Amino acid sequence: MHEISEESIHLAQLHANQVQEHGKRLVEFGLALQSKSDQNTRDCGSLIKEYGRRIQELGRESLLYAQAARTINGHSTELYGKAVEVHTTATKLHIKAMKVYAEKIKE
Repeated sequence: MHEISEESIHLAQLHANQVQEHGKRLVEFGLALQSKSDQNTRDCGSLIKEYGRRIQELGRESLLYAQAARTINGHSTELYGKAVEVHTTATKLHIKAMKVYAEKIKE
């Protein structure tokens, strides 16, 4: 059975915290866009805000998996893998949110 190093788990926790922070920033950005007068901009802001909220949730989930992986003797590869998988999903959502905004500024 493979063991996950303490350093890898620590990095997974750091990344999970960063994901939560990125989600928070997207929520804030979305809210700022929602305050604009243009309906398309407000709609874009609403979508970005929802992406941000989901990304925050995924960050919390990833952190829980990383913390759980640490508590198991020998550090659970399965739980660590889940933490990485959830982080990857959050990253993909962040990219989608940025694409939404990129399309908006092309208008």
